[in-house]
Amino acid sequence: MPRRCRQRPVGGCVSGGWHRGTGRHRGTGTAARAPRHAGQSGRVPFGYRANPATRQLEVDLAEAETVREFFRRAAAGETAEAIARWANEQSITTKANRKREGARWSGRTILQLIRSPLYFGKVLSGPVFVEGVQPAIVDEELAIAAWEAIARRRTREPSRRLLLPLEQDPYLLRHVLLCGRCSGPMTTSASQAVTIENADEVPRYYRCRGSSQGPACRPTVQVAAREVEQEVLRRLQAPGSVRDLSPNARCFLENVDPLWPSLPRGELNYWVRTFVWAATWNPDTRKVDIVFDEIGLESAIAENPELLKPLPEKVLRKSRGRKGSRSKGSTRK
Repeated sequence: MPRRCRQRPVGGCVSGGWHRGTGRHRGTGTAARAPRHAGQSGRVPFGYRANPATRQLEVDLAEAETVREFFRRAAAGETAEAIARWANEQSITTKANRKREGARWSGRTILQLIRSPLYFGKVLSGPVFVEGVQPAIVDEELAIAAWEAIARRRTREPSRRLLLPLEQDPYLLRHVLLCGRCSGPMTTSASQAVTIENADEVPRYYRCRGSSQGPACRPTVQVAAREVEQEVLRRLQAPGSVRDLSPNARCFLENVDPLWPSLPRGELNYWVRTFVWAATWNPDTRKVDIVFDEIGLESAIAENPELLKPLPEKVLRKSRGRKGSRSKGSTRK
């Protein structure tokens, strides 16, 4: 996969349509040639309703007030799990439709809602935000404040010794992995000095160390780095099991699937942190829950449109041929 500079733009000026509940623009064209989609398609997002006459999104006043409360609580520093717990205690459910009833909220569904630019009147067109035709529910300032508060909770301020370039970092999920019990960041630890070259030989761990809002979990939540990293890679290689991905994102991940085994650890670091916004480790089920980074995925799609098509056979043969000659630091054997 070609490298690119990761960017997180927060503005835009062209209109576009929305897709599903994520606020993504349908299609992969650039903002300059993005079509204006006036009609609604896909599931109606929480906070909106579809006008049957115009097929456009309109604000659902009751749900919109709940959306604003979600953003306010997130901006104030509450965890996604705490917000979900509050909503469930208030008997507020997710969006119901003709096929299914509303369900209980989870940290994952709260994060997906808050991370959507749809709610401040934008959509994603390729890697940039552009004006949408849907009315905004929250102002952009509150939305960004909520995003920044969530981002701060993903990790502590890194110490100088941890400021490693991605291509040298022996930990695939540094600043990404969260504890499933307290929602605090899981930090890295090892029994001896670990580098990208000896990462598969030295025992490495992720451990809940608590955060500014609370102490570490007791008993200690700890997981072997190799176990949870393999689980995240397994999820990335099975996008069909992820319900809330857009068709373009699902197609993209399916087409890059053959490349994962041949990537050296530095490249794995780059692409995992591009695609994954947060990964939460559940110590009871020993499973990991992933929140995909919609902005990172759309940026990757816009900059690598050829990967929306199946890879040529010669590329697949080359990838398979590299499996036996991967660097010693590769995550997979």
